[in-house]
Amino acid sequence: MDTLGISAISDVLAQFISYIPQIIAAILILVLATLLANFVAGIVRGSTGSNVAGSVAQYGIIVFAAFAALTQLGIAPELIAPTFLILLGGVALAAAIAFGLGGQGVAQQMVEDGYEKGGEAKQQVQQQQEQNQQEQGEQQSDSSESTEGNGEKPGARRLRREY
Repeated sequence: MDTLGISAISDVLAQFISYIPQIIAAILILVLATLLANFVAGIVRGSTGSNVAGSVAQYGIIVFAAFAALTQLGIAPELIAPTFLILLGGVALAAAIAFGLGGQGVAQQMVEDGYEKGGEAKQQVQQQQEQNQQEQGEQQSDSSESTEGNGEKPGARRLRREY
């Protein structure tokens, strides 16, 4: 084309030809992501029995792939990256709120169960301490009764038996 004096057309054509690998990579990203999204959606639907969860997984992967393809193409990267981060943050915040509100009853039950178990454990410890104190009192009274009769110290009898 330069021979005809149309250098502008040859420049555009050269830029387009150099852009072809990026287009192929973006298409490849979208195709592979679509296959992966369908596979993951099938697994999620099969394991949870929920079409909604499968669709969320499927479209989440496709949206992620679309952002990756746009980044690969170099289309407005200063706009794509922040948009993706804001979208991802919004999804994470929505999930956190949903789990927080949905798990409120479960969390309350866990705290109540823990409190009850703590009270039961406290009672068991107190009963064990009382039992130990009673046994120590009985041992002290038994040892004082056994030494009164023969005038020996409690350990003296044991020493004689061992030797």
